[in-house]
Amino acid sequence: MWYDISFRYVKNNGEVLVQKGLSRERPSYRAIRVKSKAKILQIVCQDNVVWAVTEARRILVRLWVTSGTDEGADWTPLSG
Repeated sequence: MWYDISFRYVKNNGEVLVQKGLSRERPSYRAIRVKSKAKILQIVCQDNVVWAVTEARRILVRLWVTSGTDEGADWTPLSG
């Protein structure tokens, strides 16, 4: 059985990585770096929305995250 599962994580240096196409048969795969100008401290993902907290305590949202492009297109700061 195939599941289109992706996993995002933050390394100690603030880099965000995503692993795509994970399944029970392949629980780990090569990671793709998600570029960011800011150092990311924490990341949360739900329903194709990715939120991040930066070292400067700003909140970013990752745009254009879909099942075909799990890494998304760009980070946008949340204002308000």
